[in-house]
Amino acid sequence: MLFSNSKPNYGTSVRTKFTKMLDNMVPFTSLNNPRLKKVVNLFQKRYTNGNSMGFGDYIRGSLALIQICQIHRLQFDMNYVNHPVSKFLTNTTNNDELSIQSNSINYNGITMFTDNNFDRNDKTFHKRMVDLLNSVNTSHHYLFCNSFPIVHPNPTQRRIVASKIQPNEVLQEAIQGTMTELGLERGGYRVIHIRTGDRYLLNNARLDANLINKVVSTINKNVAKLSPFKYLILSDNTELKKVLANIYCKNNNTDKFVIQLGKSITHLGEGAVKDDESVKNTLVDFFLLAQSNAIISMSPYLHESSFSKYCGILFGIPNIFNKLDIPI
Repeated sequence: MLFSNSKPNYGTSVRTKFTKMLDNMVPFTSLNNPRLKKVVNLFQKRYTNGNSMGFGDYIRGSLALIQICQIHRLQFDMNYVNHPVSKFLTNTTNNDELSIQSNSINYNGITMFTDNNFDRNDKTFHKRMVDLLNSVNTSHHYLFCNSFPIVHPNPTQRRIVASKIQPNEVLQEAIQGTMTELGLERGGYRVIHIRTGDRYLLNNARLDANLINKVVSTINKNVAKLSPFKYLILSDNTELKKVLANIYCKNNNTDKFVIQLGKSITHLGEGAVKDDESVKNTLVDFFLLAQSNAIISMSPYLHESSFSKYCGILFGIPNIFNKLDIPI
């Protein structure tokens, strides 16, 4: 277990802080729906209004949604029973209740919340979310949310979300096996996480010298030559990992860098999920990030890579972001 599965109560002081902050921007929008008791962020491959986003986006949205629930004294939960990640993750806080709920959910009727705060207009996001929740006529409301948290998640929020995506025995064995194979110990290594983007992962764009040079330059700039830590290189681009293995592992007589080759990964959203083995390998990468002592991330997106950024936020791992100036 990476985090305790304790269920701390929401503090009124945090609710008051949120309320005052939002009230400074617009009159505070109140929830007036006595029927609604719980809001559940539900992760599956498709929704009534499109394909899902990735796993990091789901974590980000869960942290946003738990803050909404905290403001309005609603119960919060996560459900991914209808997604392949459910074969490797477990919700440790309420498995029995979740099983009962899952049997009665109309998965074909779940909608993505699209009135997001990607422009960081949190006051509008809060109002639109509350307007939606005020319109609900059931005690439990299921949706997919990938919004940004209104404020930086506090330890209670992080602990609750983390407790709901714990690795099961199969995934724990895979994580430990990979760490043993690569000679890694928890807290004793740093991760270089390279997100080259959907142009490569989903559309199979070919590697070019420009991308390789920018990645190598960024690695060399960020890696401390005298660091006592190993650097694990992870990427959504298998071909790039092969190139970097030749540069940093084979041509240098050092064990400072480690890269695992030969294992496929997959985007866990956008309707792109591959086979179960790829899903498991992708989640292994997530929990390797979670057990490092620092993350050096690269991405062509200004919002960074949610996969590594929100893993770092969730598990308290420092993250140094470097924007890659490459085509998206």
